[in-house]
Amino acid sequence: MTVEAVSPPRDKPTDRSLSCNVQFRLQGLNAFFCGSVPEECLLFHIDEVGVGLCDPQYQGSIQGVRFLTTAMLGQSYKCVQAKELPEGLVQIDNMSWAYTPVCKALSVDCPSGIQADWTTRAHMSIFQHIKDILSFRSKLSVLSSKSKVRPSDVQSTPQASFSVNMSVLCVKVCLHTSTTSKIDISSCDVKVSVQGKLVKLTAPQLTVSFDDHDIFNIEVISIQHFPEHEQLKRERIGCETLVNPTNRAWSVNMDKIHISFPYKYDFAAAVDKTISCVKWVKLLYKQGKPRTPDKLYADFLLKVQHATVELLDDPFEVRLGDNYELMRDEKHEMEKRRQLLENRISALRKSHGLLPAKKVEEMYLKLGEQCDRIYVQRSQKLYSTPMRTHLLRWEMKQLEVCALADPSMDGRDNIVGHMQDIDKDSPYPADLEFSTLWCRMVRGNVRHLEFQLRDYTVKLLETTDLHWWGRLLGAEQEAADTAKRPTKVEIGGPFGDATVERSMPALKFYHDLSCDAQTFRYAWGPCWDPAISQVNLALDYLTKPSIDPSKPLPWWDKSRLLYHGRLTMSVEKMSLLMHASLDPYNSTEEMAWEWKDLYMDWTTAHFLWKGDLDVYVKTASKYDDCHFLSFPNLRLGFDIEWLCNGDPNDHHSVMPCAPHNVPETSKQGHDSYAAFRSQNLKLAITIDIKPPRVVDDQKKQSPSCLLYSSTLKWLQNLWAIIASVSRPIRRGQVWNNKKPRKIQLGRHYKSISLDFKFPELTVNYWASFAQQRGIEMCFGAGCINSEWGLTLVPYTDGLIRRPRADWSITKLGSSIAESHVYLCGTQGQDSKESLSVREPVKKSHFLTFSRFAYSRHDAKPASPVTEEPVSSQAGPTQQTGTEIMEFTHSLVLECLKGTWNTSNRGVVFGLYEGYSKAQILKKNLSTEALKGIKMESVTTTKARSGSFNQPGSTPSPLTRLQKGHGASMLEKLLSETDTKFMAFSEENTGERELLHGIAACQTNDVINRNWCIELINCQVMLQGCETPGCVIASAANARILQCQHQSAWRDGALTSKTTWAGSLEGMQYFATVEPKHSPKSGREFPWLTESDIQQHERRPSNSISAMPDLVGSGQSVGGVVSSTVGAKTADDDLQLQRIISHCSCQFYYASYGPLDLDPSTVPPKPEEELSDMWKRERAVDSFTVVHSELQVCTNSVQYAMILDICQNLLLYVEPKRKEASERLQRMRFQLQLSSVEDQRGPLLQMQNNVRSLLSNMHRLERELYNTHRALEANVTDKSLQEQSQDLAKQYNGCKEQLTATSEELHAMISCFKERQQLQISHKRHVTKDDQVTPVRRIEVCFVSAKWRLTEEDGQIGVADLALTDFLYTKVTKSDDSGEHLLELGWVTVANLLPNEAYKDVLRPQVSSLDRKHTHRKALRAFSREKGTVGGISVKEHFEVNVVPVTIQLTYRFFRTMMNFFFPGRNVDEGEETSSQAGEFEAEPQATTVGVHVRSGSIDEQQPVGVRDSGQPSARPQKKSLLRKASIGSRDDIEKMKERAARNNTFLYIKIPQVPLCVSYKGQKDKNIEDVHNFTLLVPMLEYHNLTLTWLDFLMILKKEYKNALLSQAIKEKFRLKASIGRDDSSEPDSLAKEEEDKARLLLGAKLGGEKVSSKKSLFGKKS
Repeated sequence: MTVEAVSPPRDKPTDRSLSCNVQFRLQGLNAFFCGSVPEECLLFHIDEVGVGLCDPQYQGSIQGVRFLTTAMLGQSYKCVQAKELPEGLVQIDNMSWAYTPVCKALSVDCPSGIQADWTTRAHMSIFQHIKDILSFRSKLSVLSSKSKVRPSDVQSTPQASFSVNMSVLCVKVCLHTSTTSKIDISSCDVKVSVQGKLVKLTAPQLTVSFDDHDIFNIEVISIQHFPEHEQLKRERIGCETLVNPTNRAWSVNMDKIHISFPYKYDFAAAVDKTISCVKWVKLLYKQGKPRTPDKLYADFLLKVQHATVELLDDPFEVRLGDNYELMRDEKHEMEKRRQLLENRISALRKSHGLLPAKKVEEMYLKLGEQCDRIYVQRSQKLYSTPMRTHLLRWEMKQLEVCALADPSMDGRDNIVGHMQDIDKDSPYPADLEFSTLWCRMVRGNVRHLEFQLRDYTVKLLETTDLHWWGRLLGAEQEAADTAKRPTKVEIGGPFGDATVERSMPALKFYHDLSCDAQTFRYAWGPCWDPAISQVNLALDYLTKPSIDPSKPLPWWDKSRLLYHGRLTMSVEKMSLLMHASLDPYNSTEEMAWEWKDLYMDWTTAHFLWKGDLDVYVKTASKYDDCHFLSFPNLRLGFDIEWLCNGDPNDHHSVMPCAPHNVPETSKQGHDSYAAFRSQNLKLAITIDIKPPRVVDDQKKQSPSCLLYSSTLKWLQNLWAIIASVSRPIRRGQVWNNKKPRKIQLGRHYKSISLDFKFPELTVNYWASFAQQRGIEMCFGAGCINSEWGLTLVPYTDGLIRRPRADWSITKLGSSIAESHVYLCGTQGQDSKESLSVREPVKKSHFLTFSRFAYSRHDAKPASPVTEEPVSSQAGPTQQTGTEIMEFTHSLVLECLKGTWNTSNRGVVFGLYEGYSKAQILKKNLSTEALKGIKMESVTTTKARSGSFNQPGSTPSPLTRLQKGHGASMLEKLLSETDTKFMAFSEENTGERELLHGIAACQTNDVINRNWCIELINCQVMLQGCETPGCVIASAANARILQCQHQSAWRDGALTSKTTWAGSLEGMQYFATVEPKHSPKSGREFPWLTESDIQQHERRPSNSISAMPDLVGSGQSVGGVVSSTVGAKTADDDLQLQRIISHCSCQFYYASYGPLDLDPSTVPPKPEEELSDMWKRERAVDSFTVVHSELQVCTNSVQYAMILDICQNLLLYVEPKRKEASERLQRMRFQLQLSSVEDQRGPLLQMQNNVRSLLSNMHRLERELYNTHRALEANVTDKSLQEQSQDLAKQYNGCKEQLTATSEELHAMISCFKERQQLQISHKRHVTKDDQVTPVRRIEVCFVSAKWRLTEEDGQIGVADLALTDFLYTKVTKSDDSGEHLLELGWVTVANLLPNEAYKDVLRPQVSSLDRKHTHRKALRAFSREKGTVGGISVKEHFEVNVVPVTIQLTYRFFRTMMNFFFPGRNVDEGEETSSQAGEFEAEPQATTVGVHVRSGSIDEQQPVGVRDSGQPSARPQKKSLLRKASIGSRDDIEKMKERAARNNTFLYIKIPQVPLCVSYKGQKDKNIEDVHNFTLLVPMLEYHNLTLTWLDFLMILKKEYKNALLSQAIKEKFRLKASIGRDDSSEPDSLAKEEEDKARLLLGAKLGGEKVSSKKSLFGKKS
């Protein structure tokens, strides 16, 4: 140690004050501190320290400073330099300082830096030595007494401002929290400045590392302390609730901060160890003293220019993805190189001729080697460049956050008051204590914020200009004794490890925040689920899971536990994107939910969104940016009801439990969150659209929806993607992740309810982008209420699977006010789709209703009972109001108005055609298209049907007869043989047989009443295209009921049963009267009023209630409906005449289907008895229509109008469907010559062609989309315009080719499956004897119908036609055969013309009384058909039966009827023309095989074709030549198709003889053709094995009947004249003749006493 004194130089003048220069140096200083710690001491070493006094400041330097702990060295210690000592707690190589007493400024410079190393053991050693020093100090009483005087001296002495400036070149601090974990803090060029209360610390770089991982990297950091901050002072002025106008503040400014979490690094464990060490240090110093209330916490201000937080991805997956992209790109490049080589080879062949194959092969081999080398080089370059590292990236720009403290938010009582004000819904316990409690007023803003997953093109979240402000409160509840977990802190040495009790309750946040943002954009899609799963796995390393043995809370319950309060947000423009692609890099397939002027409010279990919503469907096609939905002024609310065992808001009572404190009784199933954990949740969604706002006083914003056919398909794909099950990511034993799968929120719902209200709504649907066909629906004010319930159904198949989510509608109701539906279409419906020019669209009325009401209730299963048919009189109209309410679905439509005309027909058929084509294309390209049809063997079928019965329980038929109901019937019949001599016959009962459809729909086995549809005052307008005027069909009340019946065994199979029963009451038909008044475009339709539609009570015929009844416009048929009485002007509405009066109609439909049930749940097959054969139900689909009474009144124009409507509207077949049917028929004949296996190859090839065309069309669509996008950016580019037009032409051509190929493929697949079905059917008939059963039945019944034919005025009657007991039945059987039955009980035609000789034109000769006893029908036609053979229809049996008929006709009546049915046609010319045509067509043009005629013909055994061939004619030969020429020009398939379509095969035809009584009066008073009561006999005809057309068949009948009746008429004419010449006085002879005629009419031509030849020709000659 040296001390030097230096005098001032002599050359300088001396000053009065004394000046001295003193230098003090000390070298090799070693200070040892030995305390109570055994064998350990503290060593403080300094190599050299120097202190000098040089006016006006003091200077000093220190070198080689070391502070460390060392072991006891014994008696001596060798002094060494600092560099020879081990690294200790503090290391400083060089440091200098200077102090100026005048300004009290201290400057410290450390050019070598400071290095500190902290460990728990060293800290404990220092703590123990300091404790020993303090205890030694307490023993020095002298120092204690002196220290008492110092405080008064210090207080009396005024303190001047003191400044410190410190500069450190490098700072390194290492904190060892355990033997395996450490924290490194390093910085360079650190500067610290202290100016009184102003403190400032700056550093250009700061790095915080955990376990050698650089987690925090900060550039240009500045930390300052202000007694008053001007910016925060202005912020306080804006907060009116704050008390203090200013406060001290800490400010942290950073230019850039980067936070990076490495892959699979357990950051949570490192932080947990650090917190444990901090708590251990606090326990050492016992810092539990309460803070002085007058000292307020400082404010805080954080400013960051650029902040980034990253979660690093798995390097292996990054390389894997990069390698995949490289391989995909290399594949395309290799194809280009191969194409260049092929072009080069082609050029060489053109110039040098043929090339050797070996040389070509060598060129390809060299190309492959070169491609391999290029791939290796690219792969090496790929790994040399930096790869993507982040999995999730969170980036913020210009972030600013400030937290303000205030006395109103300080102190327990004040903070608890704010807590209760923020969280009002939660109950607050009185004895609640907190270990952490603070409250701040926060403000902040960020210029730009975004979240990005990997390198995806679309950001996960992105927002700009985000501002927030409000109250933020943090509270950690004081832990109970059971909620404290012991944590070990590693110290080691003689101290041993320390144990720290950690609190388990989590820190909760209470917030009352408001946000404001300019833009907010959020994206989500199932394609991101794998990346989101990776993020969740990475977050598990950032947050330490609770050690509570309870089941972890899902994220929604954890949010309810940690976050409470209110959050409001105002966004100028918000976008929510839903990805509709499985490619995460796709940015073109998405649904965008655009909000404008959005206001959001989030409170406890309630979300509220208000603003203008627009939904766009974005696709890379011409349908891009489709405006799907537009909801202006929308209010969207979400109300959540958490279903918990306790109070869902009582989060204060939740207290976790440490594993060692779990009670013994609840260790197996302990749950600390049992009362708080939600079991399910109920979500209530409210969508309320307020009345539309008016923009610019003209344009009104109203809710709308725009749909294309492609949009619906796109939505289906989106739903399929969303509903798909996410794949497990890094789960299982391989990944060491055996955690149970987290519960999904979609499976946690109990129910979801929706309440949708709108003032009006417009829905537009277009079939294509050209907008040529579409539907526009304009709905009035309405509301929709619905509720869905979720049930998790477990699987019982033995596999370990999660339960199946079963969503069901538990409640649904809707009500809509007056609405209109229009059909939109262009004039040229067949025009091709254009991308630029669109034709004008014409809008026509389709539907209108005044009120729509729908409700759905829970299905109430009824207990099934035995099937017993009820009375046929009980129909669907007998349901009471209480029974209607029991239906699951109830639909009511009031004042329904519908229009069906040719334009509507074209639009509807066009829409259906587009839909069918799309479905056909989807079906034909599926894998199920070419799968074969399975056929079960006979043994399998028998085993399956018999497996449900107990063995040995089926009795024999004899046992059934002896024990069943048949035995009692047989005994009763035997007992009555002695007393009753007449057997019972069903034909003579006089009761009508119950129709099959009615019987099937009226069984008492209903288990669910499903649908009830009611139409009140409905009307439909029908307009034809060939006649003017219209027909309106109306019904006062229409009701349709659907029921589901109990599944039962029917026809040996377990089937389900569904029935539909409907009734239409008060049906009426109206038609226009004058043909010239037809509805035109722009004119209102003549709709009926409700009073005209409703069914009024019947009044007496002599009562007149109003003036319309007086003029004939009452409720009866033929009445005119008009609001005006008297003459009509041109401006009046159209007059409508009631052509069918009030009537009723019932229809019944029963359908059966197979059931696919588990064999264990199938009920046993019941035993059948012989008596049950008459009762049991057959599984036959039946449709029955019943009209009780019809009263019709039409004139000729109305009749023509009805025919036009039936032909062109109701029975119209689209020409394209005819063409498709013809193509199918052609394909069917074409493929008959090939086997089924030979057809499979071409089908597969055509399927691939269709797929290729579809892929090419999608490619052209995307290229066209990109070209349009480029053209929008550069409109004047002509090359882009030409490219766009060229692509449009290619696209249209590809689309047409795809449509044609798809239709051809559909025809081939249909024929292929038909051939398979035929082969299987043939095998079944060969292998087993299957019984042919009916599968479908159609019944049409009219009880009575009266038709009055009137003049043109619609009032004067011409004729009356009366029909009773009309029944038509069609039965289709399982082998494609069928039966047709037409029955007519009674028919009469009355002549209403004045002054006519005959009034009854047509009537049966059987009286109505006799008809009731005999059940004889006036007309019966029966036809039995077999399956087609080669496309030719086969009639197995054809029979027509007619009762004896009386015909009384006049020429005037005949002429009137011809003018009625064929107006404008000359009757006389028509007769001549028809007779000539009949002669011309009399020759059959079909092949006749094996004809056998039983009609008394002279050439009975001769075929008709041979018989008629002997009468050559010039005209038939000419026609046959023309036909041969036309057929010769076509191929064989066309010949086969034409013959099959034209011909029918009749195996047996029978037409029995019919007696006729004919009377005719000609035009004049006396005519030669006049006859009266002529008795004619239509002979019986029988034919066998005929193959001919219907026209040929009718010509044959015409020829046969003409010859037979003409000869009888001539004979009867001459016999009548002879009888007139006799004496009239012979009365007995005339009476005998009359009786003979009656007998002849009833019994036929054969009488008992008359010998008649058994064979008689049609001309009456004997054979």
